This record gives sequence, structure tokens and C-alpha cells, in this order.
Amino acid sequence: MSDEFLTVKLSGKRFNSHILPMDILSDFKILENMIVAQAKAHYFETHPDRKKLPKGFFNNITMGLSNIEKGSVICDVEIAYDSQSTCIPEVKKYYQHSVEDIIRIIKKGENDDLTDLNLSDQKILKNFDKFGCNLKDDESMNFISTNNNTAILTKSSRQKMILASKNVEYSETLEDYGIISAVDIKTSIFKISFFDNEDRRIDAPLSDEYSKAVGDAIFDSGKGHIVWIKGTGLFDRNRKLVKLESVDELVLLDSLDIQARLHELSFLKDGWYDGIGSAPSNASLKELSSMFSEYYPESAPLPRIYPTPEGNVSVEWTLGNWEVSFEIGLCNLVGTFLAINVLTNEEIEKEINLKEPSAWEDLTKTITILNEGVNE
Repeated sequence: MSDEFLTVKLSGKRFNSHILPMDILSDFKILENMIVAQAKAHYFETHPDRKKLPKGFFNNITMGLSNIEKGSVICDVEIAYDSQSTCIPEVKKYYQHSVEDIIRIIKKGENDDLTDLNLSDQKILKNFDKFGCNLKDDESMNFISTNNNTAILTKSSRQKMILASKNVEYSETLEDYGIISAVDIKTSIFKISFFDNEDRRIDAPLSDEYSKAVGDAIFDSGKGHIVWIKGTGLFDRNRKLVKLESVDELVLLDSLDIQARLHELSFLKDGWYDGIGSAPSNASLKELSSMFSEYYPESAPLPRIYPTPEGNVSVEWTLGNWEVSFEIGLCNLVGTFLAINVLTNEEIEKEINLKEPSAWEDLTKTITILNEGVNE
């Protein structure tokens, strides 16, 4: 037999296709461990004279996901059990009590009310160093008990719960651009730095799967190589990355990769240019990066991208005898495109509004034609 005792609704862009991402399954495993641990704690609270559980008390019960419904993603958590076991009614009671406790703590995090926590509450909070680590900024987990008590866990509320716990460090999914600068084959560790602090090198585990890519990143350039990396990072209470615990994906990128370069520019501060110079808008850089990703062909030549003191960006190409500059105003994503043939002094000048898809067709067509002339 089986009984439903918890529903979890997952919301966010990843769940709009109504599938459950594989990395979220690890969170459900942690949730199971939390429920079982808290259920055992409740047993001992109600049986203070006992030093251990009755033999096989929790052995005849299994927890699992029984149904995944549409509506973002809605997962029903059920317990399956042997109906002949005489202890099942009592075990179910402890499981349900455990779920209500966990929802209560998540609700306190949701309401930013993590005060007056007892020892049992702290034991639950301790699990959030791992639980919820795969949630992205736009995602949430809505927990609904059979008593219709609800609580919503987000990346933000999880962070509050971690700070309220006694945990020194916690894990969180990391996706970022970085630079691999060193590798130690003996210890199976490589060093990577990120654009927010390029002088600080972080340890990451070197697996057989990515050993060639890491080696190429070091030996191809001698200075390190830009990569896109996805994994699990270990952070301290101040959200400072301590190390990478695991690497799930690692992709070598061209040194002129557009998305990586625009991401790098997002860390500039006002005064970056000898005490003057405005920092570019992060939101506009993200919008521009998304546009390049969608509209600029992979086969087209990559430009060099520089910040300007006015807080804009200059996108530049050298295509044979043609020197091309395109200064883009980040306030409206409109810029002046200027191409000069250094031998003939021929010029091509036009204003381009990148918010118009047809403008991207014009831009890529012009760049492609100028680049084709290089190979003639």
C-alpha cells in the first residue's frame, strides 16, 4: 500500500516544459534523509526511556515520487509500506510530524523570522547547507502537507536559513566563466579564477572526463584559458567561494568569446579608467549578450570588445584591410557602425538599432561580406 503525504510544486523557467531536471533529484534524496532523521528524533522525544529504535521500525516503509504532474512541475511524495506491519500507523504519524516541522522551518525562512530556534530546529536547518543547492535565481519549491500547510523555498530564503544555522559552509550550484591557470596532476586539482576576482585562484577537482580539456587550457596559451564551467561550489557564510566540490561541465572557449567578454565587463566599477570612466550597465550587458547569442552566427568572425569611458562598449573587427568599429550605447542599444579600408580610405558608416532583428541581419551581412574579401 502507499499514501501521499507531501506535494512539492517546482516553479521557474526550467520547469515550464513540465519535466523534472535530474539535478533536482539529489535534493529529493536529501529531503528524504531529513524526513527520516526528524521522524526518528520524534520517536525518541515521545519515548525518552528508549535508547534505540525497535527492531525494523522504519525498515518496512519506502519513500518515493509517485506522480509528476503539469503545472510547472508538481511532485507527489508517497510512502509505500507493508500493510501487515503493525507499526506502520505509528511510523506514518512520525513521518507526517516530520514533514510539518520541515515546512514550519521553511516558512520561517520565507517570512524572514528565523529567531528563537530550538535544538531540533537547528538540526533541520543544518541540512540546508546541501538541500536546495540546485535552485536557480528564478526558481522555487512550494511544499504542501496533507494538512494544507505550505512553505516556499527560494534561493534567497535558503541563504537566510543558512545564515541562521550554525553551518560554517554550504554548497550551491555554480555556473560561470573563468580562467584555468594551473593544474596539479599528482593531487588531481586544477586552479581556476573568476572575473569578480581574477587574482584569487580556486581549487577544483580534476576528473578523467575533463583532464584533457584542462590540460589544453593550460598548455595552449601558457597563461590560462577562458572556460565555461558548471559544478557545485562550497561557499562560506559571507557567500565567498571556498572551492569547487564537483565539476559537471567544462567547455573551452575562444579567447574572444562574446558572452564571456561581456560578462567580464560587468565587473567594472565606476572610475575603472584612471579614476574616471563609468561602469557599463549590467542589465544592458546581459541584454546585449543575449542578442549576440541569438542573432550573431557562430560562423561569423569574433570581434574584440572594449569598454568606453562613457559606460558603453566598442565592438571592433580587423578584416583584412578593413578596420571596423561599432560603438554601442548601452542605454538604448543603438550605435554607429564605421568600417574603413586602410588602403583605399573607402568608408561604410551607418546607425544600427540592435533592438530591431532586421538590424542584426544587416550587421552580420556586412561583416560577412567584408570578411569574405579577406579570403579572395
